Amino acid sequence: MDDIRPGDRPEHLTIAVASMSEPLEIPDDEVADFERARSDLRELTDELGWNVDEESPGHDDAIRSLVAIRRYLPGLVTEAQELLPYGNAVRTLADFEISEDLDLTADPVEALRFGVLGTVLFEPLILALRKLAHVDRNRANPSATWARPEVNRTTAQTADHHLDGGIGSS
Repeated sequence: MDDIRPGDRPEHLTIAVASMSEPLEIPDDEVADFERARSDLRELTDELGWNVDEESPGHDDAIRSLVAIRRYLPGLVTEAQELLPYGNAVRTLADFEISEDLDLTADPVEALRFGVLGTVLFEPLILALRKLAHVDRNRANPSATWARPEVNRTTAQTADHHLDGGIGSS
């Protein structure tokens, strides 16, 4: 922390969040699955226009999650574009949490605290709210069965449109 000075780029925030991610270890017999997930994640983040790379916090976690989804729910996610509604949803949260006028360089220690506590405290809340939203959707239509809708550009844009009116929008 002593190396952090006001005005420094908040790389320490990235390092702190990265410390909460597990490094990617690929079993020899699953290399193809992980490479496919890596390729799809790159395609997804490119489509979303995100400025991230393989060293970004969460990158390896996303790959690991995509491999698990494909292993335990085969056929559910067959191409990167099917993940666009998820990417758009979390981008809405990120835009709400990190406003354009937030200056993470003004107080590096506060920025570090913000990043760590925000991740540790809000990720469980986000997951819990998602579960509650699922309950609400199910109760609104009790005869419905869980199924992934066909996702295409129109569906992804529709999901993005619905999110535009959500938390943090003006």
